Amino acid sequence: MEDYMKRYGPGIAAVSKTLESPPSWEVQDSSELITQLNQLVPLDKLQSRRDWRDKRLAALAKLKKECTEQDT
Repeated sequence: MEDYMKRYGPGIAAVSKTLESPPSWEVQDSSELITQLNQLVPLDKLQSRRDWRDKRLAALAKLKKECTEQDT
């Protein structure tokens, strides 16, 4: 997760600046969040979590397509 924060934090921070009180996306300010996320999805389970996510997204895309086809 730390790597994710380093890569995407600046972009997320730029978008977050449009909020009233934007959160910090600096690694040093996000250590508690990083720890919690690493506990939720340990590195050794990350690939299986990605596989699960990809299957769910594919199923959602299929459902949305079916719903759109039914509406037309």
